Amino acid sequence: DRAGGRVMPLQDMKELYDCAKEHQIAVHLDGARLFNAATALKVEAKEIAQYTDTVMFCLSKGLGAPVGSILAGDAKSIESARKIRKMLGGGMRQAGIIAAAGVEALTVMTKRLQEDHDHARKLHQGIKDVKGIRVSEELPQTNMVMVDIDWENEKFLNRLKKIGILAGAAGEGRIRFVTHFELNSKDIDEAIARIKNEFNNG
Repeated sequence: DRAGGRVMPLQDMKELYDCAKEHQIAVHLDGARLFNAATALKVEAKEIAQYTDTVMFCLSKGLGAPVGSILAGDAKSIESARKIRKMLGGGMRQAGIIAAAGVEALTVMTKRLQEDHDHARKLHQGIKDVKGIRVSEELPQTNMVMVDIDWENEKFLNRLKKIGILAGAAGEGRIRFVTHFELNSKDIDEAIARIKNEFNNG
């Protein structure tokens, strides 16, 4: 998240994994947006996960489920994780309705992530010339648009909220926009128009 949706190249992951194995160190991937990364790299998620011993990915961020994450790994690691989860009170009962949303996230929502990425690129290009906003020359790789601003974060975010747009702070003078499945291309056009009107004319 703090890297602005950038994706680590597979070769870099392989080199890190090989180094860890050489020193007998296990590798865990906090892959909250694993499927966004896979979409950006145009590979299946397993091509990324092969360079890890365990991997966690989130069902609720880019995939739109109301709640939930999945931890995957070998049988021994998962058995240990289940014991620790139980010790910490992390179990859930009657979780079928939540699991159903997770199945939808994995089987349907993973296949439409490119749309979110395209929307992020459209937003990036649409606001790059707005007064007081600076975007990177590089197009977003996934569904995040990072911008540097000339205002205090709170003031800028309040102005966005006033025109019906929500974003988040990503450090002082830095804001993150995130596109998601509830937005379509017309929504992005409308957001661009509102931002231009607010900051170019304000």
